Parts: sequence; structure tokens; C-alpha cells
Amino acid sequence: VSSTASAILQLAGDEPLRRQMGEASRKHVRRLASANVSIERLEETLETAVDGVPNPRAHADLEQARQVAGWLDKNQFGHSLEERIALKPLYYRVRFSEWRKNLRRRAALT
Repeated sequence: VSSTASAILQLAGDEPLRRQMGEASRKHVRRLASANVSIERLEETLETAVDGVPNPRAHADLEQARQVAGWLDKNQFGHSLEERIALKPLYYRVRFSEWRKNLRRRAALT
């Protein structure tokens, strides 16, 4: 918590750092997924499905999806031990709460 608060205060007082981090984030997301490429790939996939032919990019698209999923899995709880310690309990608390709500709904249906 203290490292997160310190980082927030540092960012709040350092506009060039905020801009630099924002630009790095935009570049990173664009490397992971480009909207134009995604639209083109979706159109190609739909066209091959309508034409009844195999999608020549299916293997590459699946591999990229696996790489992105791996990156997201690896980083979903942050990059440092402190971030993981802060984020994991919250994640499991939310999941447990959703599980209990689903149990209640199922019990109400029976």
C-alpha cells in the first residue's frame, strides 16, 4: 500500500513522467493488438467462412492470441511482489463473492 501511494504521489507531481508512461502504455497496447489489424483479420475470417475456404491466417492469429493470453495471465496481478500481494487477495475476494451469489441464485431456482 505504501509503495502504491508513493508511486501515485510521484506521478501526481511529475507531468513528464505521466506523459512518458502514458505513451509507453499506448505503444505496448498497440504492439499487443492493433484495431486496424484486428478489423482486417476479422473481415478476412468472415470472408473465408462465407466462401467455405480455410483461413490462411488462423494459425498465426491463434498463436498471437496465445501469446497475449500468456502475457495477461503472467501480469494480471502486477509486476512486483508488492503488487501481487495487494492484488491477489482482492481478486480472490471478488471471485468468492461471485461464487456465493451464483450459489444463492441456484438455490432460489430450486
